[in-house]
This record gives sequence, C-alpha cells and structure tokens, in this order.
Amino acid sequence: MSLQHYKEDLDIARQKIKAREETFNHIEELSNLGSFEIDIPSNIRYYSDNQYKIYGLTKGEDVLDQEFFKSMLLPQYIEPLDIAIQDSIDTKKIIKLQVQIKRKNDGKIIDILYSGKAIFDGDTPVKIVGSAQDITERLAVERHAQELANVINYSSTEVYIIDAKTLDCVYVNQGAINALGYSYEELLSMNILDINSDLTQREAIKIRQEAIEKTFVINRAKHRRKDGTTYHVQAYIHPLVYNNKDALVLFDTDISETIRLEEELLHQANHDILTGLPNRMLLKDRLEQALKSSARYKEKFSLLFIDLDKFKQINDSLGHDAGDKVLIEASMRIRSCIREEDTLARVGGDEFVIILRHLKKNDCSSIVSKNIVQKVRQEMQIDGHTLFIAASVGISECPDDASNESSLMKFADLAMYKAKEEGDRYVYYHDV
Repeated sequence: MSLQHYKEDLDIARQKIKAREETFNHIEELSNLGSFEIDIPSNIRYYSDNQYKIYGLTKGEDVLDQEFFKSMLLPQYIEPLDIAIQDSIDTKKIIKLQVQIKRKNDGKIIDILYSGKAIFDGDTPVKIVGSAQDITERLAVERHAQELANVINYSSTEVYIIDAKTLDCVYVNQGAINALGYSYEELLSMNILDINSDLTQREAIKIRQEAIEKTFVINRAKHRRKDGTTYHVQAYIHPLVYNNKDALVLFDTDISETIRLEEELLHQANHDILTGLPNRMLLKDRLEQALKSSARYKEKFSLLFIDLDKFKQINDSLGHDAGDKVLIEASMRIRSCIREEDTLARVGGDEFVIILRHLKKNDCSSIVSKNIVQKVRQEMQIDGHTLFIAASVGISECPDDASNESSLMKFADLAMYKAKEEGDRYVYYHDV
C-alpha cells in the first residue's frame, strides 16, 4: 500500500471516529446524559462534553479532581458516593446512586442519577466508567404527579375509576373509602352497581354511552354504605384510558343536604305552611291527574268544597293565633274522614277542597260529607275557650257534572254557598 493510500485510509478512519463522537454527543444531549471516567490511581476525572454542561463547568478551565467534584456535591451525598464507588470495586457490578449537586455556573441544585462500573487490569482496579443523567425535570414531574395523586386520593370528593366494559372498580380514593365504609380491597372487588343502590344495568350502560359520546355526563344517584344506609350523590363522569384499558372516572359529591333542601322547598311550594296540607298549586296538579285517569279508565270522582262557618267571628274576637289553632284542628278532623289516597287541600283562609277518587258507590260523597259536617261541629277547646264552628260542603261530580277543572271547582263552590245558606250541611251541585 502506498503512503498516499495509507493517509487517505487514516483520514477516513478519523472522519468516522469524529462522526461517531458527534453522534454520541447528540445522543447524550438528547438524553440529558453525560459520561465520565475516573482514573483510580490519580483520581483525575474525564468528562464528556455534555457532562460539563450538566455540571455547569467550562471545558478546559475547571479542575477535575476529587476535591473539586466533592465541592459541588451536597454534603449528605459525599459518604454514600464513596461507599458506592467502593462497592463497584468490591462487587465488580454496575452501581447506581441518586444524588444532588450544586451547579458551578448558576448555583442551581440538580438531581443526578449515576451509573458506574469498575474496570480492572487483572485484579487491580484501574478506573471507573459510567454515566450521569440529569433527572431534575423528571423528578419534578414525578413529584408534581404524586402531589396531584395525593390531592385526589385524600379529597373528600369520592373518586372512582371503573372498567368501561365490566363496570368493575379499578381505583378508588380515600374519600370513597371514608364515605362508604369499605376497605380499598373490598371496593376493588366490587362493581359500580354494588355501590349505587337504585342503578340498573340498563341505566348504567346508557350513562356509559352518553359519557363516551359527550365526553362527560352528570348523573344523580344514591350510594349504599357498608352498613346499609344510603345517601345522595351527584357524579361527574368522564371517559379515559387507565392502565391501557378504556375506563370511566367518576367524581361523586354527597348532595344529601342539597336534596333535603330541594325537597323542603318543593314541599313549601306545594303545601300550606300552617296546616301542612296541599295548597292550591298541588291541588291543581292532583285534579289534573284525576281528570286524566277519569277520561282514560271511565272512573268517577267527586270534588268537595268546604267552608268553615263562624270562623271569622272567632278569628276577630280571639285573635289570629287562636284562629290558626282552630284551622289546624278543623283540618285534622276533616282529614280523618277521608282515605289516604284522597286529597285534602287548603285553598283559602277557611276554605278546603277534597278530591275523592275511585268511587265505587254513588253515596260515597254524601257519607264523607256527612262525617265532615258532624266532626267539625263538635266542640273545640282552644286556649281555655270552648268553641263551636260548622262546615258547609258543596259537591260536584266528574263526569256527571263536568269533565274539566274550572267547571268542577265552580260547581262545587256554588253548591257550597247553597249549603251555607241552609246552614251546617252538604249539597250536591245537581240539587242546586
């Protein structure tokens, strides 16, 4: 081989080595990784270019001996590193150690993961080679993820992750454990239907499909605790992938107090505050139901309009407090004359309306009305006073008199005024 050919081959070899070094340097930079070599006899360190960058050092200027390196290492890691180096020599195995150092150029504390191995010449250790990876950002992400996991786990909101196919629980947080009284292991052996007392398989599948199609869905349900008691929850349900499987995450909040307040407000909106009886609004709804049922099933029902006689005199002479007690007592007496399925409503000061449904005999209305008149006229003991009042009852019938709300109410009212004229009795509209 000529000298010229030898030089050309040498240049090509140098170019290949340089290309490999550049590739290696790029790989280190992309991986946030540096490589090093420690000469054991001299304790001198040799760093790759990226190792200098990780440490915040200037290549060619900074001294690379043991003391200089330890000056960057946080004090609590000096002894563990010495032990790790000795272990690599004693065991001839790869040793890993996580430490923190203070960068020279900016003083920033960074996390480093070392991997190293001792190299021997016969039985004599001559150097240690290894890598140093800056894992500061990775640890920050992991810490942040752990912090978020702790927030979710210890949140009072119940969090469930369920398998989208089987609806089995695959994760529950501490909030769910505390609310239901089951252990973590017990809940992971359960299906979401075991927890939701009123939820059916068909309803659960429908909710799952809506959540997938809409990306989230809100649903109200009732949870059953381990001791058998139940409480209301509102769930925000989202689809997600968990452990490489399609799943749903449920964020459930106890809304028992909200439900109680809603029911209380609904009751107040539909009931008379003084007597607790249905008011005009609820009466209207019940009357509409009775009319629909009558039209569909050819059922007969009666509407009784009741007015208390002599009440105004008592209210004026003894005051509103005594008057209220009279109204309460009268409403209780009237209520005792009808069935559970019938409706008694207070529609005015001393006016009441009854819907008698499912009448099987023609004289049912007269029997009830007669009982009302007799019971109301019995003496009352109110605040040390013996009082007497009376009741006038007007009766309209569906469908004989009318088949609509306004006419039935109007006809019963007219019949009541006729009864009032005659005093302490009941009158049918068709007899007016």
